[in-house]
Amino acid sequence: LAERARAGHPSGGGHGLRALAQVLLERLAADPISAWFLQPVTEEEAPNYRLVVTDPIDFRTIGEKLRDKSYGEDPGAFASDVRRVYCNALRYNWSPENPCHQDAQAGLLWFEQLQAEAQLGGDLPAASSGGCKRGKPGALPAARPSVSRTLPRGGTGKSRKRAEIS
Repeated sequence: LAERARAGHPSGGGHGLRALAQVLLERLAADPISAWFLQPVTEEEAPNYRLVVTDPIDFRTIGEKLRDKSYGEDPGAFASDVRRVYCNALRYNWSPENPCHQDAQAGLLWFEQLQAEAQLGGDLPAASSGGCKRGKPGALPAARPSVSRTLPRGGTGKSRKRAEIS
């Protein structure tokens, strides 16, 4: 990870924090459990979402902030936004039995592991919160689980409703 960022990952637009953050975001977004978190949740898809989640964020928005250089050279701001994606999902999907809740727990842990790996390369400071500020989940799984199920998006009927997402 760190080597790829130091080598000037093409989508990162250069070296340093932005390149490393872009690599981390791409790894997270490419995983099947992240299907929930790729784009903003609308009120139409998830009624009352904004009553529960007052500061929504998703991977697409984080990617736009990276491209716009909104994070500057503040690795804490990028990490905070990634954590907020998962924390919002845990808050809205409060039941540990909910598949999105489970994927958010696994994704949060995986992000912390990826960030720790990057820290070994000296690219990011230590994680500040290690989790959600409010509604912190119970014990996180020891490792990011492999996913053997598909994650249907949107629609009704047999598919999960998008209301079950971040």
